[in-house]
Amino acid sequence: GNTAYSRVSPSGRDACTVLKVLGVFVQRGELRACVGTTVAEAFSLVLASPVTGRTHQIRVHLQSLGRPLVADRVYSGGRAADDATWCARLF
Repeated sequence: GNTAYSRVSPSGRDACTVLKVLGVFVQRGELRACVGTTVAEAFSLVLASPVTGRTHQIRVHLQSLGRPLVADRVYSGGRAADDATWCARLF
């Protein structure tokens, strides 16, 4: 479709989001320590507080850090279909 896509760019408008990691969980929701897991195997629960109000700001900032929102069809780089098998919606 014609989905608008934003990205982090040095020539773009300023945007600021404060992120605080509240917890880290192993894939598929197993609650156990993530010692020894790689970034790709873990999910982070974050409190995201946008300071500015840009379109898709939180989604774009998390994607630029390599940690897109679960089930995000626009910014997850193709992971949304797999995510949707256990997380049916973006929240």
